[in-house]
Amino acid sequence: MAYKLEDGKGSLWKNEKTKDTAPDYTGKLNWKGDLISLAAWINEVKEGDHAGKKYLNIKAQPYEKPTITEHESDDVMASGGKPAKTVHYSDAEEEDIPF
Repeated sequence: MAYKLEDGKGSLWKNEKTKDTAPDYTGKLNWKGDLISLAAWINEVKEGDHAGKKYLNIKAQPYEKPTITEHESDDVMASGGKPAKTVHYSDAEEEDIPF
């Protein structure tokens, strides 16, 4: 059974960064039935009374379900059908499957 976020709750997971500007944490929040994508970066205050203290800079935006691209599909086929990463399909593609 898939895990379902309760209303008003979310999770952040440590991100495997591939570049310095990528978020340190990513996750989702369920807000009044809508999923929100979250990204968080660890920052440090440079000046003032709180200089040296760490904080999270957070970005939130509407969740968009990932879709497979033609390039990703080619990568899966080239690797003998074993994806190098998790591949998600859109609901529309799932509905087109005749079984």
